[in-house]
Amino acid sequence: MHGNNTLFYTMKNSLIFSIIVLSLAMFAYTMVIKPKPNANLEDSAFYDHFSDITEDTTLVYQDYKAKKVKYLIVHCIASNPKKKRWTPDMLKTFFTSPVSKGGRGWNRYGYNEYLDYEGNIHELTPIDCDEFVSYSELTNNAAGYNSTSVAISLEGGVETINGKLKSVDNFSEIQKKELIRRLQHYKDRWPWIKIIGHNEVSAKDCPVINLKEILKQVQWIN
Repeated sequence: MHGNNTLFYTMKNSLIFSIIVLSLAMFAYTMVIKPKPNANLEDSAFYDHFSDITEDTTLVYQDYKAKKVKYLIVHCIASNPKKKRWTPDMLKTFFTSPVSKGGRGWNRYGYNEYLDYEGNIHELTPIDCDEFVSYSELTNNAAGYNSTSVAISLEGGVETINGKLKSVDNFSEIQKKELIRRLQHYKDRWPWIKIIGHNEVSAKDCPVINLKEILKQVQWIN
């Protein structure tokens, strides 16, 4: 009888230990391996910004035929650079990491160029010199436009005001000046190109910046 009791308590303790280990493992999975990005409103805005953008799986290498570039689409990443910075490597990791790890799980990046708060341009998906969007230049920037567009995105675009998340032009002056230079560069390269905001082809506030005012200055830049 005593032996049976010992076996019972041993099994009971083992079961309790197993439950504790399993609980800790599930907690670690939730907090570390599968992080919740919505720790605050501004973090949540960044992740929500990309939640309805999917990879165009119809653009397959074997069947892809390069089309002439028609659009340069300006974006923002929906962040507040005064509180959190997004480096190019962070963006690349986010775009390509599995969904289970908080990423998008894409095979390509969301933009060709990323313009950070200090006005630095970073190549995410390099653009070559010809007039076609080759397979290597493809991005997931705007549904239905990826094969005929190149994309530039600015760091910034949202802030929390009185406890509510708002789309805000919080871009630095040096960002705006560099954006004008980049747009002029591509306008000179492809005179026919149409420069538009993401909000012109999607139900978003992106790029938030007043693109019409920016474009008024493009033609006067040398």
